[in-house]
Amino acid sequence: GSIREKNVAIIVEGYMDYLMMYQTGLKYAVAPLGTALTEQQARVIGRYAKRIYLLYDGDEAGRKAARRALPILLAAGLRPRVSLLPEGEDPASLILQGERQVVIDALRNGLDTVDFLLGQGERTLDDPDKMAEVIAEILQVLANAGDQLYQALLLKKLSEKTGLSVATLKGRMQIFRAVTPRKSRTMFSGKGKLVSGEFRVVLWGFRDDRARRLVFELDENCFEDEAARELFEALKAGKELDELLMEGSDEMRALISKALMEMEDSSLDDEGLEFIERFVRDKKSNRVAKELMKSQEDIDEKLRRLIELKKEGSLT
Repeated sequence: GSIREKNVAIIVEGYMDYLMMYQTGLKYAVAPLGTALTEQQARVIGRYAKRIYLLYDGDEAGRKAARRALPILLAAGLRPRVSLLPEGEDPASLILQGERQVVIDALRNGLDTVDFLLGQGERTLDDPDKMAEVIAEILQVLANAGDQLYQALLLKKLSEKTGLSVATLKGRMQIFRAVTPRKSRTMFSGKGKLVSGEFRVVLWGFRDDRARRLVFELDENCFEDEAARELFEALKAGKELDELLMEGSDEMRALISKALMEMEDSSLDDEGLEFIERFVRDKKSNRVAKELMKSQEDIDEKLRRLIELKKEGSLT
């Protein structure tokens, strides 16, 4: 049957995976075709199905891709499950080997978000510090789920698995939830109490090549906001936003989440690009001015020293 008829979509990584799935009767598969799953793709899929299976390669890269896709699918109001394949295998390779049933079994045994993420950290759950990290990761993934009922059910399950109360988990989850400002949600409206203009500009560097090229004209000393400086250093180091949302500090994750909500899914328009150009130009001008001031201070200091030496009769 079709995706819409079954209310189910299977997301695979490659075009060959999609073709092999389709040829063997699994006609409700979709593939991002070489790109990581995007928010826009998740919304499109959501028009046809709410139950989603992530059928990715069974290696660490596939598991990492699944971890990145989960918050995107949940935010779109979908109900994702992760179907784990044998390590080193993908749907196409299994079907070509005549192992279609392995694919079917993996789909039947798909894990919901809580079971999948807890399973990734099962070896560390005896350690309170490691367990806290795993739970924080799960709460971050669940924080902006569009289906609040499903979110509540997953929180209840996490509570049962960890022994922590739903109230405790909910309270902790609040720091990861993207807060929508009461006023305009455009990129440059209002500095906000937490997110600085510098931080927003650097964040655009992760999302737009033109913005990235402009921001790269600066250096870390151009930023007054410490969080913006830290974000800039991550951008220069080639890190992805997904990495920062998973591995960054609580403050960094909260700032990124709020800023992304303000930016919504908009692309950088001409007005926004012009703002960034002015921002970079002003920062570079300030940097040159500071260098000139420092040079002048050095000159003044040398002149003072020269005058002192003359007074002391040290020069002939």
